[in-house]
Amino acid sequence: MAKVFISYQSEDQALALDICDYLEAQGLSCWIAPRDIHAGEYAGEITRALKSVEFLVLVCSKCTSRSTHVKNEVSLSFEHGCRIVPFFRESAILDDSLEYFLAGKQRVYMDKDKEESFAKLYTVLTGKQADSSAHIPATKKNGHKALKTIPVLTAVLFVAVAAIYHFATRQAVPKSEPTAPADTSAVAIAEEVKEASEITEPSLVRQDAVVTTTSQQAKSQSAAIATNADTFSGKLTGGRPDGVGTYTFRKARRIDMHDDKAREATAGDYITGEWDNGHLIQGKWYGADGTVKGTIILGKAGDPEKDHIFEKCTR
Repeated sequence: MAKVFISYQSEDQALALDICDYLEAQGLSCWIAPRDIHAGEYAGEITRALKSVEFLVLVCSKCTSRSTHVKNEVSLSFEHGCRIVPFFRESAILDDSLEYFLAGKQRVYMDKDKEESFAKLYTVLTGKQADSSAHIPATKKNGHKALKTIPVLTAVLFVAVAAIYHFATRQAVPKSEPTAPADTSAVAIAEEVKEASEITEPSLVRQDAVVTTTSQQAKSQSAAIATNADTFSGKLTGGRPDGVGTYTFRKARRIDMHDDKAREATAGDYITGEWDNGHLIQGKWYGADGTVKGTIILGKAGDPEKDHIFEKCTR
C-alpha cells in the first residue's frame, strides 16, 4: 500500500515525477497519477488512494490554484486525516481555499540543489535523514519509465476484438467502392462522413469530374467512410469525446494539437483517459497490441485555436 500521494498541476508534472522517483529510491512507496490509475477509473482510484495514504505531498507553483483536480485532492485528503506537506518549487500565492487547508503546515522549498531539497522533504515525511547514496534512478529520471502495463489477458482480448472488427468491416465494404481519400486527418474524415450522410441527389462531384451513382451506392459509401472514423467508448458531446473513456484511432494522425512533442498515433492505437469536449486532458496511450506507448498529460484546454483536435467520431 502506498504511503505518499503526490498531487500536482499538469505544468508541474516533471518535478512531481522526480519527487516520486526520489522518495521511492529512499524506500517510500508513492501513488501518482496517471501511473497508478487503471483504465477508466480516474475519480474512483484517486479517492481510494487518498483514503489509504498517510501523506499528501502537494507540488505548489504559480499555476497550482488553477487546477480543480488539485483542490479536490487536497480537500479529500484533509477530510480523511491525511497529513498535507506542501513542496514549493517557486514563490507562489495560492487562492483562499488552498491557503485554508495549508494553514499551519510545514512547508518545504526547492533551492538550487534539487536532490537536497528532496532530502529535506523526505526528512519532514519520515523524521529521518535521507540516504545520500540513493539518487533518482537513471532509468527513471525525467523519463519515468516505471509505467504499469495492462494485464496480458486484456491485451490478448483487445487484439482478438480488433481482428474480428477488422475482418467484419472488410467484408462489409463493396469492392466497387472508391478508394479512401488521400487526406487522412481527423478533420477530413469527419467532413466526409458529414457529406456522405447528407447525399440526396444521385450524383457526386470530385475535382471537377461528375460521377453518377445510385442512392444505394451513396449509402454504401457513407457506411465505408464511417468505418474509417475514430471511435470513443465514453460520452460524446456534439460528436466529440467528453469525459472518461477510450478513444481508438482508425487512421494515423497527430494525437492532440496541445502536445508539444507532436506525437502521432497509428491505426489501431487507443488512449484511455479523460477528455474535455474534444481535448485530451490526460491518459495512457496504448498500441494496437495493448503495449503502453506513453503517458500524456496536457491539462485543461486554454487555446481556442488548438481545441477540439479530437474531431467528431462514432461510439
